[in-house]
Amino acid sequence: MRLTAKLRRSLAVPATAGLTALLIAAVAAPASADTSNVRNTAFQANTGHLFIYYPSNNSHTDTGLGVAAGTSPSYAGSTSSGLAVAFQADTGHLWFYTATNAGHRDTGLGMAAGTSPSMVPVTIGFEMAFQADTGHLWTRFTSNNSNFDTGLGMAAGTSPSVATILNVNEVAFQANTGHLWIHDYQSTTTNLDTGLGMAAGTSPSISDSSAGTAVAFHANNGHLWIWTATNAGNRDTGLGMAAGTSPSISEDSSGNLVVAFHADTGHLWFYTATNAGHRDTGLGMAGGTSPSIEPANATNDFGISFQADTGHLWIRDTASNTNRDSGLGMAAGTSPSTLF
Repeated sequence: MRLTAKLRRSLAVPATAGLTALLIAAVAAPASADTSNVRNTAFQANTGHLFIYYPSNNSHTDTGLGVAAGTSPSYAGSTSSGLAVAFQADTGHLWFYTATNAGHRDTGLGMAAGTSPSMVPVTIGFEMAFQADTGHLWTRFTSNNSNFDTGLGMAAGTSPSVATILNVNEVAFQANTGHLWIHDYQSTTTNLDTGLGMAAGTSPSISDSSAGTAVAFHANNGHLWIWTATNAGNRDTGLGMAAGTSPSISEDSSGNLVVAFHADTGHLWFYTATNAGHRDTGLGMAGGTSPSIEPANATNDFGISFQADTGHLWIRDTASNTNRDSGLGMAAGTSPSTLF
């Protein structure tokens, strides 16, 4: 997942039918850190609504759209496709929010309870991956509103991760066998069972690294693992992860992999190959939640969003090692999505 150009910082949503709608409000938040390089973040607020937080001007938008309990949105954008959020609505359907589609779109597609979609921008529109209410991995293309049932079974309570890898769209997911699988849905015959076991109830994160496919995941030994095609298919970092949580992978401006994750100490950790393999930020995370990391800017500055142990949305800037408490409450057991 990635974002390579400056995008619009606000979205507008009119009143809607079918989901409770509220007037959009931009509310000031306290400033306490350098987050000038951190991108917008979508999350489920403790009201159950989809919120969007703007670190650049310390404000937020309440879209008024209800999100299914225990699920998290996926935020993506590009200069050609604009900004959009995919989420499981409180109706159980996959919804697609943008500023140009009256603020929402009910796809009518049922999602498995407790699961969340993943979205990536493409040349025209977006592609989404999600676990359908049949338990299968499905994909949706917004350019022509087409859907594809891969027929591949997913583990209950888990969510896929989609990215564009060397101009090919790939999905990483936990199969109903408990293994990490990778699906290339531009070629329906390409499905890779890595044979690597994942922790129950957790989901992988795939990177659109220029070097090729890389997947971070919570292995069934409790450790953070990184799978790539060039390291014999696996790498056990030896770093323990908190039960029921999932990592978030990205890359720096040189193509080096970086991973944010919830450690078994309860702290937010930041893993890179050049920081002795790990960095304990000392920041406590809410139980059962996972962080979201954005791609680096030109100076290799990363922004990480997460739900703190106070229940608030927090932002971490890795270059300055500073943090901001947005003051915005998040729904218990949910995780934010930083704009890619």
